[in-house]
Amino acid sequence: MAADEPELERYRDIYTEKFMELIEAKIAGREIVAGQEEEEAPIVNLMDALRQSLAGPRRPARRKDRDKRPPAPRTAARRTRKSS
Repeated sequence: MAADEPELERYRDIYTEKFMELIEAKIAGREIVAGQEEEEAPIVNLMDALRQSLAGPRRPARRKDRDKRPPAPRTAARRTRKSS
């Protein structure tokens, strides 16, 4: 086996295993009950959502809060050497 070939024996086919279990249960006469369907998430039109957010009331700028905070400490810029 070459190094770039996948080792397929490491993987299981869970879908086929579950399907065969259902077939065997049906042959044995057991009742098969389907799982509950999940509700689909509502589809959001991004352009409509953007228009609504832009048309809504504007919040005041938070500049006042920014002025009250102390400035962030400055760090020295790192210099890198050019490779030759």
